Amino acid sequence: MSNIFAKRRKMPEIVFDQNISKCTAPYILIVSCDVNYLKKYAIPLLKSLVIHSPQTSLLINCVDIDLQSANSYILDQCNYIPNNLYLSKSSLNGFAENKEIRSAYLKTLRFHVANIVQNTFNKAVIISDIDSLITNNSFDQNISSLLLTKVDACFGSTSKLEDLICPSFQNNYLWRSIKAGFTFFSNSLHGKQMLERVTQSLFNFKDPIPPIENLKLYRAYYGDQLALIFTFFEAYYGTSNIKIKCLGANNNDFISFDKITKSTSFWIPPASKRIEKFIDKYRNYRLPNT
Repeated sequence: MSNIFAKRRKMPEIVFDQNISKCTAPYILIVSCDVNYLKKYAIPLLKSLVIHSPQTSLLINCVDIDLQSANSYILDQCNYIPNNLYLSKSSLNGFAENKEIRSAYLKTLRFHVANIVQNTFNKAVIISDIDSLITNNSFDQNISSLLLTKVDACFGSTSKLEDLICPSFQNNYLWRSIKAGFTFFSNSLHGKQMLERVTQSLFNFKDPIPPIENLKLYRAYYGDQLALIFTFFEAYYGTSNIKIKCLGANNNDFISFDKITKSTSFWIPPASKRIEKFIDKYRNYRLPNT
């Protein structure tokens, strides 16, 4: 029976840089991109991390990019390869039959990568957009404080937690209020279970009878956000002793999906809020040779 559905369970292979096994940090920031976004946004994010939060470990999943080529490009742009940078690669050859499917994988594959990282290396993970920036020196302390609270998961949201758990008719849909640009899962049992649930909701590769490709949630336009909001509700209402937090709705939160405030240490703007001149500040910054 399992062989009948083997094709439906197949996922792109993820190959990790061997150095990641040496990572001693308690958490890893994970992003994913193709060659276009590697060149456009990965470098500003990496430089912002080196400048403001050199304690933070960053994993860039390179889609259809040879790791040697990625390393060469990063070396050319940064003068050196930061020792807290790790790379993985995945190939969509045989998976992305058209641009629509390719775009869907580019948005959602990071959750699969994060799930592997968490299960293999027992790390807390932050899953984010590649066009995000660390904007001040408080980011690592903000995440360290989050770890100390023993929170199992933290969801990026433009609605407060109480507005998600007691929803009323609002100006926005719940699956738009939840944001895929920032999600934190601790390496607690509940944290791992929630990330596993998000991943399986998207790709179904562990289902006894996986749906056909067209019906998998990763293909939906808001598939990643739907998987997150469904998991949020399942965990909040169906699991006892679970700790869930939402960030992004208050001006004093350290993450922002809108303006950069004094409290903002991590900026994850949607395309409509993206300020290219501010991103250029990091893109054009010349890191000193080491």
